[in-house]
Amino acid sequence: MSPVLDFTQPSKNDPSEWEGLVHALTVTRAEPPDGKFDDWHLEYEIAHPWCCKEGEPHYTGVTEYTCELAYLEYEAGLACCLQYSGTPVTAPGFYLIRSWGRKITHWELSPEYDNGIGLVSAV
Repeated sequence: MSPVLDFTQPSKNDPSEWEGLVHALTVTRAEPPDGKFDDWHLEYEIAHPWCCKEGEPHYTGVTEYTCELAYLEYEAGLACCLQYSGTPVTAPGFYLIRSWGRKITHWELSPEYDNGIGLVSAV
């Protein structure tokens, strides 16, 4: 059994970088983007690990998760986050994905945070 990764735990190599829990992604349809600056159109379902907490049902009646991956999916969209990470999903299939993040410290400014969702593997 593989260990459960907690996104609040820093990377072993660099304490200013972290990785989230591995989630299962099933893509049933993937259509190319409409334009040069658009993202792929995906129909998908995400299976959250047992340790992801469910939040209160949204006004639509859909239960939302409170993990970092769900937050990024809601805020920027899954296809956008995968493209930003350099791992776009372009075909239907089963994938393993996880969130990632890093904190960049500037001398004069407050820290800058960068994050996304990356592809771990395709099955």
